[in-house]
Formats: sequence, C-alpha cells, structure tokens
Amino acid sequence: MILSRARNNPWITSPYLEEYPAEALQGLFDAEGNVDGAFYHIRLRNAEMQLLKLARHLLQKLDVNSKIYTWKQQLYVKDPKSKKIYQRKQNIAYCLVISRRENIVRFAKKVGFRIRRKQKALEGLLQKYRSTSIYQLNFCS
Repeated sequence: MILSRARNNPWITSPYLEEYPAEALQGLFDAEGNVDGAFYHIRLRNAEMQLLKLARHLLQKLDVNSKIYTWKQQLYVKDPKSKKIYQRKQNIAYCLVISRRENIVRFAKKVGFRIRRKQKALEGLLQKYRSTSIYQLNFCS
C-alpha cells in the first residue's frame, strides 16, 4: 500500500529510509545512477524531481553534498535493440550530481554500489583522484 502511494509522493517513505540512508541510496544508485569519470562526478538521473530531492536529503544525512540539474530531453526515444520508438511521459529530466573529491570519497565509503561494474567505475574515479598531482600535493603530505 505505501509503495503505491510513494510513486506519487516519495517523501512518505522518508521515515523508513532515514533509518537506513546508505542502504536506501545504494539501491537507488544501483538502479538509476552512474559514474562519469571524464567529468569526475557521480550522477543519479530520474524524471521525478521529488525522488531526487529525497535522495539529496538522504545524502545530506551522510555529509555528502550534491546538486540537482534540469535538462530537456527528446520526447521520443528509439530502443537500440528492438528499434521500437517510445514516447516519454515528459520531456524534462533531472539529474542529481555528486562532485568534488571529498563528496565522492564520502559517497564511496558510506554508500558505494552493489553492482560490480558501477563499483569498479567508482574505484576508477577514486584512483584518478589519487594519481593527480593536485591530490598528492594537498592530501598526501
């Protein structure tokens, strides 16, 4: 019952999720998140702004800062395998972005991914931070 109502208002699950914020976030990022090593950030994309606001709230409880961005996307999308064309419900999408070394390190320590390929991408991003001269100058002295 609560899950069907949560689709319209994810905040009603907040009391339950706040007991286990890391686990809740891990499930969400496993499903909807990715690591972008080229731009040094972790993203969570979804069409529902309220869900991303709830995720940002849970991240703040773990001292991980993030920002939410809005962008327009194509209303129609073509499935690369079946070649079928689908219409999205809306042409606006939202993206929660975790950037800056300290936030990414906190996310890695407190949340991480259960999906192996996503966890490997996160570890690769952390390795990039370790291998830069800025990291060695500021954080390894």
